[in-house]
Amino acid sequence: MEITPDLSLCLSYSGRPEQLHGFLGALATTADPVAYQAIVVYRRDHPPTAGLFRAFPAVLFLEEEAGATQAAALNQALRLATGRYLSFWADSLLLQPQTLYRLLVLLDDRPELGLAAPRLTAPDGTSLANAGPLPGLFRRPPLPLPVGQETPFPAAWLSDRALLFRQEVLDDIGFLDPGFRVSYADADFCRRAAHAGWRLALYPAAVAVDSAPPAAAAHRGGDLARFLFRQWLGGRAGGE
Repeated sequence: MEITPDLSLCLSYSGRPEQLHGFLGALATTADPVAYQAIVVYRRDHPPTAGLFRAFPAVLFLEEEAGATQAAALNQALRLATGRYLSFWADSLLLQPQTLYRLLVLLDDRPELGLAAPRLTAPDGTSLANAGPLPGLFRRPPLPLPVGQETPFPAAWLSDRALLFRQEVLDDIGFLDPGFRVSYADADFCRRAAHAGWRLALYPAAVAVDSAPPAAAAHRGGDLARFLFRQWLGGRAGGE
């Protein structure tokens, strides 16, 4: 009899084997009592090392479809995800003890919450900005959490570097929009979830350490324009 995992973790491989090894190793040692499924999508020109395949035989590795954006790669993983809850993760993260368990308990206890995220920190403990208002042309970027904040608080945007959501959210709004090149697919996903009536929250009691926060990327201007146009369309703009 096949057992449904509590959580499916979907990752797009960065091409850095030491990062992915760190993420999967931390996952294996901190996930209990959460039953999980891990799915990693990689580019043909940057496959995981043989050592990664040997070290993590239970992980499902998928070769990325040709020309796929990161959003499309995550969608590829989502199609094979079978967990009660689904999630996106950056492979530069190191999960801390009880992180997954606390997030799942939060979602189990609060059925109105559709999406939740842990607090992200730098290795020195500095909080990183991974939640806030939806982006806009003149809106300031989100700020890191105040020190000592531990209770869940609402957000309009949660970063897809660490994002959990219910299977029902995916059923309601569909997949990530693969038309985003490198940025704002998460903001669009969150916007559509809120439009469908789901609430979002950052949960500081659950923590993941980011060893390599993302640098500014090319194509952000085009992606922002796409996001703002889809935001203007409102509920009519769904996923793939």
